[in-house]
Amino acid sequence: MSSKKKTKKPPAPRRPRNLRLGPKDFTLFRKLPSEIRLEIYKLTLPPAQLITITSEKKVDKDTNLYYFEVGALYQVPTLLHVCKESREFAEKYYSIQLQDNLGGNGVWMSSNDVIFFENDDTFFAFFDSDGSIPKTTLTCKLPAIAFKEWLWGSDPTVQVLFKMGQPADIYQLRYNGSPSIWNVGFENNLSTIWDWEAKMLGYDYLRPNVHTITFKKMREVLEQCQLPTLIPRPETS
Repeated sequence: MSSKKKTKKPPAPRRPRNLRLGPKDFTLFRKLPSEIRLEIYKLTLPPAQLITITSEKKVDKDTNLYYFEVGALYQVPTLLHVCKESREFAEKYYSIQLQDNLGGNGVWMSSNDVIFFENDDTFFAFFDSDGSIPKTTLTCKLPAIAFKEWLWGSDPTVQVLFKMGQPADIYQLRYNGSPSIWNVGFENNLSTIWDWEAKMLGYDYLRPNVHTITFKKMREVLEQCQLPTLIPRPETS
């Protein structure tokens, strides 16, 4: 006498739950009072960011000489692309800068953003420098700059940093471990002759603050930044 094994039926597929989340698009935003819309824009301002200046080695086809093409890696604030009103609001805090140094392609910056130079080649190409003093002077003031180690063959003088946008803060970044001897040496060299050199050359530029921290700590610093400074606009009559 043979016995048949009973086979279990596969479970029926579960139906997706209807969560009733509402419409995907909110079409009543424009009907909100302007004061509320502006507060929403303010809440959606992105945190400060590290704008990385990069470079790519290329060869000129005519001369067969190599050169470095400079670019920037960063996140463009979304408010600049939502609508006319949001763009006008964002432009109170962001302005496009560094066009001359980036081949006409500037970056949208706030007073909290930090320019990070990826390496020496990037810095020299950005400033059209031969390795000592930048040939070009930035037309804008940079709130802060960052790098891993100070540039090889260039001294952190008042004249050099003045041409680099007169940063109020300088960050030396590392992934982990203790600061290198180059990090320590940079800070010592900067503090030794700054006041004397600034007075001799007539520069009205206070010695910048130096912070030697990790990339992780840098992210925390950027996330803790307050609202960017409003950009002064000329009064219209």
